[in-house]
Amino acid sequence: KNRTEATKIAKEYLLNQDFNLDGYQSVAHAENWMSSDGIPLNKEQNKYVAYIMENGGKDELRHFLSEDKLDNMGWAIRFFIPETKREYKVWVSAKGKDNGIIYFKETLADTAYVPSLSKENAQDLVLRFAHKQKIDTVNMDLVDDGLIGKENRVDYYFKYKANNHKNNIAEAETYFEFDVYGNHIGMFKTGLKIPEDWLWTYYKNQTYDTIFIYVALFSAIFIFVLAIRYLMVLLKDKK
Repeated sequence: KNRTEATKIAKEYLLNQDFNLDGYQSVAHAENWMSSDGIPLNKEQNKYVAYIMENGGKDELRHFLSEDKLDNMGWAIRFFIPETKREYKVWVSAKGKDNGIIYFKETLADTAYVPSLSKENAQDLVLRFAHKQKIDTVNMDLVDDGLIGKENRVDYYFKYKANNHKNNIAEAETYFEFDVYGNHIGMFKTGLKIPEDWLWTYYKNQTYDTIFIYVALFSAIFIFVLAIRYLMVLLKDKK
């Protein structure tokens, strides 16, 4: 999808959630989610790539990348009114809305008033939203929830794990997170939850690798400095 197509998809998505975009401007940025500051894979993507490679091999990794399951490229579209503390951001895969679920987040001032729901009604709202996103709510288990008290409203968050999801691999499970701002969905995202014990080992090995690289680098610099000093001594003796 190009910039215009991605912006159109994002706008339609927000309007379908009954957000009022009258007077809003938009700006879209192309993002390479598999790259960060020139590094081929950023830290967050590195762990997913390593886990998939370990548990599924190259073919499974190739499948994840070809299906955009790692969200490697796409657009970030921001809708805003200058100097107004209410805006929206939507992330659209490069393959558009026909490939997976769109991610979005509303930025809303903590002091903003919004009519509030009970926890039960908020959860019912989440399930209806999930059904609208074509998420299989029957095979979702609630793993975390809570209330976030604001000055003029009550917000909630809900996190589910998806059983038997097509993106699950080994012990890593797909999750869905929803934030309810007062009486509407204000944030939604999904991803792959990697087991904590695997992550602990992964980060430990990453730390060892980093230490080894720095030790090797400083050793090389030290040897280079010694070589230069030795060369200077030889040149001085010849004089």
